[in-house]
Amino acid sequence: MATNLMFLLVAHPNVLKRVRQEIDEAMQVQGLSAPVPSYDECRRLPFVDACVREGLRFIASTFPRRRCSEVPLYLAGRYVPPGTSIATSACEIGRHKDVYGEDADEFAPERWLRAPVEKLRQWETLDVHWGFGVRKCLGKHIGLMALYKSTVLVRLRNSSLFEWLETDTHQMLQKFDLQLMEGTGIGLWSYPSTTVMQMAPRASSAM
Repeated sequence: MATNLMFLLVAHPNVLKRVRQEIDEAMQVQGLSAPVPSYDECRRLPFVDACVREGLRFIASTFPRRRCSEVPLYLAGRYVPPGTSIATSACEIGRHKDVYGEDADEFAPERWLRAPVEKLRQWETLDVHWGFGVRKCLGKHIGLMALYKSTVLVRLRNSSLFEWLETDTHQMLQKFDLQLMEGTGIGLWSYPSTTVMQMAPRASSAM
């Protein structure tokens, strides 16, 4: 998810610039500990917080949660017979225009800053990215900590990287081909992985 979030920031230079400015201002007033800010310090940055929440909404990296009911149900006015597999999709919920508005298909962190408290509570209730109930992901807070801290640390450890990414002098590679290099293999259950991949831009004729 951290990779997805950084991709979204790079794809939206105005958002990236605002993130940089907020982090820089926090450092100037000693709002971030050095050399590594705490999780709470990173979460207190309003726009960084908005970007993390929007990233989780916009790119859901979780699989649908499936359940089977032993009794018949009515969902949204439709009859569901017993034994039917029912799933919740974080991707579908995150892009639902009845929930997030007509711009639900756009990456817009500002929505989290301008939304009223009642709307924020609704979004919190409908957030199934980490699961829900007794089966909610036990690593949720570790995952969130990684998202917040990695976003801030990329700026602190690479002071010139954000400025370069905010310019139009670079081109982001969005379509590419991967080739498994000779002599390596894909071990699904081995760590560290011995897989070596070569990435090359996809030819325009294949796009």
